[in-house]
Amino acid sequence: MDTETKLGLDDLVEAILKPKYDTFASDQYWSEFARLLRDELGTVPESWRKLVDGNIRSLSARVLPIEGYLEAPKFIVDTWQAMDQEALYDVKKRMRAVQADYLRSMFVALDPAFATRTTTFGVLVERGFDPEAESVLDDPW
Repeated sequence: MDTETKLGLDDLVEAILKPKYDTFASDQYWSEFARLLRDELGTVPESWRKLVDGNIRSLSARVLPIEGYLEAPKFIVDTWQAMDQEALYDVKKRMRAVQADYLRSMFVALDPAFATRTTTFGVLVERGFDPEAESVLDDPW
């Protein structure tokens, strides 16, 4: 990402949801990115931080029956393959959209500045973000 790339609320929401929906996304990398970006875009009062962090941790993308498994017994695989795959993926896509809407609304309710304020990727790097930290995960195989 270029250091002049502008970042805003949608980027914050994506950073929060990415490790929940992308198996190979580094939770630590994206959590740090989201924390630094959140602090640049608005204010989460100290008294609300635990509640906000708890809300974020409680979001889950695990809606599909065998998500997270690299291997499963044959009866699970057979059951999974017999299901309506398109319907399951539609549920997951809709869930992500609802979670994104929720996060946007929550941040704007905490501080309206979240809706309009932007920063740059370079500012996050200046504040200590390591853009190379996730490179190990680029090709997991």
